[in-house]
Amino acid sequence: MSSQYTYIFTVLASTEGFLVVSGLILLSLLLRRNFRAAGLFLLTTIGAAVSTQLLKEYFMVARPENAPVQAAGYAFPSGHAMGAMYLALFAAYAASVFTKPIRYGFYLLAAGFALGIGMSRLQLGVHTPVQVFAGYAVAVFWVGVYIFCVDASGIIPSCL
Repeated sequence: MSSQYTYIFTVLASTEGFLVVSGLILLSLLLRRNFRAAGLFLLTTIGAAVSTQLLKEYFMVARPENAPVQAAGYAFPSGHAMGAMYLALFAAYAASVFTKPIRYGFYLLAAGFALGIGMSRLQLGVHTPVQVFAGYAVAVFWVGVYIFCVDASGIIPSCL
C-alpha cells in the first residue's frame, strides 16, 4: 500500500481535514454575508461530528482485527466516511446553481471523493462495509437537515 494513498485517504479525510474544509465553507458563507446559511452549516456540521462520536461511544464497536493499518478509537460509524460524504453532499448541493456541465462535474467529483474515502477505509482494513455505510447515513441525515431548513427558510446559499 503506497504512502501517498494512505496520506490522501487518511490524513486529508481526517478530523483535521474535515475541520479545515468545513471552516473554509463557513468562511465562504460568512464572506457572502449569508449569516443564516452559515449558522445552519455550523450547526449541522457540529451535529454530524458530535453524533458520529456519540454513536461510536454508544456502540463501542472494535475495529476489524488483523488490519494492515492500525487506527485508534471505535469503528462504528466510520468518521472518515461520514466527513467525506457530508462535505461531498454539501458541495453537490451548493453546485446546483451552476450550469449543467459544471454542476455534473461537481457531482462526479463529490461522488468520487466520498466513495474513494469509503473504499479506502475498507482497503486499509480499519472498517467494515456496514461501518462505512453507517458513516454515510449520518452524513445524509445532517445534510438533509441543512437542505430542509435552508429550503424552508428561503436562504438557498449561492455557489461556494
